[in-house]
Amino acid sequence: MATIDRRGATVSAADPPIGTNPNPDLAIKAPVRAATTGSNITLSGLQTIDGVALAAGDRVLVKDQADVTTNGLYNAATGPWTRTIDANNNSQFAQGLMVAAGQGSANANGLFRLTTANPIALGTSALAWSLTTPPVAVSGLTITPAALTTNQGLFISQNGAGTLAGPLQYNQIAITDNVNAGNNTVTGFSVFPGMSDSAVAGGRQGLQSTLWLSQPTSPTNPNRNYAAGSFVAQAISNDGGGSGAEKGAMFGLNAVATLSAQATHMGECSAGEVNVSAASGSSVLHKYGWKVVQLSTDAVSGSSDDAAFYAANQAGAVGWGTLIQIGDATNAPPLKATGAIMAIKGSPTIGSGIDLSGAGTISNFAFKSTGFSVDGSGNLKPNSINIGSAAAGFGLAYKGADNSSGQVLIAGATKGVRIWTNSAASSIEAVDQTGTGSFQPLFIAGSTVTLASNGETTAVTIDTSQNVTLASDLGVGTAALTSSFCAIAAGTTAKSQMNFAASTAPTSPNNGDFWFDGTNFKARVGGVTKTFTIA
Repeated sequence: MATIDRRGATVSAADPPIGTNPNPDLAIKAPVRAATTGSNITLSGLQTIDGVALAAGDRVLVKDQADVTTNGLYNAATGPWTRTIDANNNSQFAQGLMVAAGQGSANANGLFRLTTANPIALGTSALAWSLTTPPVAVSGLTITPAALTTNQGLFISQNGAGTLAGPLQYNQIAITDNVNAGNNTVTGFSVFPGMSDSAVAGGRQGLQSTLWLSQPTSPTNPNRNYAAGSFVAQAISNDGGGSGAEKGAMFGLNAVATLSAQATHMGECSAGEVNVSAASGSSVLHKYGWKVVQLSTDAVSGSSDDAAFYAANQAGAVGWGTLIQIGDATNAPPLKATGAIMAIKGSPTIGSGIDLSGAGTISNFAFKSTGFSVDGSGNLKPNSINIGSAAAGFGLAYKGADNSSGQVLIAGATKGVRIWTNSAASSIEAVDQTGTGSFQPLFIAGSTVTLASNGETTAVTIDTSQNVTLASDLGVGTAALTSSFCAIAAGTTAKSQMNFAASTAPTSPNNGDFWFDGTNFKARVGGVTKTFTIA
């Protein structure tokens, strides 16, 4: 008895049974263990195909030979391979023939179809195969679970194993986009959970990706970077722009949160939140809330702007009250008591710490903290300045080691004043701008200059007419006075006790005036000028 299969080929009742000739002449062949993955192979010897280590007798779909006439179904062997018993003559081939691959990193569960046109001459015809399942073209696929239920619309359960020479994508959506959407946006994949009923309760997540590490990976694992989500925007062409007329903007991630006019009294509106948790008992070397890293291939800086973080508003936006806020009045403080708001590590060379020079106007403070501020013009406004842990209670205090070469220098372009102390004294000196030499006159200016020792209200006063007034006794070259208002120390062989320069008589001398006219000493006594005659 003979039957006709779906190709129209005659199947004889005398053909061998399935055990020795699996699916002998039908359009769907018995499955193969593996299928080749796009490269020419040697049709002999046991080898690894698509991650599958073949054994003798394994069925293999060979579909990618440089000589396409040698494509087909083969039995793997330690020596030369042979075509399988169900695909070794012309009557067993026709356009539309299909075979499934049971294993493989790329081709597992794939159904392949022979696309070569009839008639087919084995060894002469170019045997071309295409992947039919998983589908390469599905139009308008719709999954509609039962309404008003919690049934899942799509569930994929996979269990991967094997060894790969390259990257793997378990599930992929590939889109060739040639759509003209005008000023609209085309979305490759969209998840839209719409909450539209008052019975809704509980939080919602539009999309969740969970990466789970439940035990150590291979000891020889060369790549230990694990990411639950990766968003890549890559340009391999320009977008029609030119120098000064740049076009195109690539965004690896664009997070958007909006409130419509009807969304009133909401608790928060944030475009993104990053949550970090290292449970008690865990340990970690580096922990960051957010990390920005330039790849080793990043070799070009932005010609206009180049920043790791950037904040801007579109025209019409209300503007932020605070651009960067640390902590609030509700949650726990984000910093440890010993933490730093900003820190630089690794000893890099930098141009500026914080550069505010691009601000048009700083109407209040460029920097402000408790007890200290810097206004928009760079003026320091501290409650006090304490350098070197000096005593408290002073507006300006400095403490340093005794140094007769100077502890504090106030200098201009050519001259300066240095202040210093040592174990014997405290000094104020007029010096040059270097503070180390070329001593200058020291001027103490004011309408009235008063010099007083500790405990005295006034000791010496110099008024605007350069009159010098002493509040008490005057001792010149001698100790404190006890019996007179003025005392002059004894002269020496080098110096006299007093010397009067020659001068003219005062126009209106007062009683008690005394002067030397170059020849005689004169004195005003009782309204009369007297001449001292020295014998």
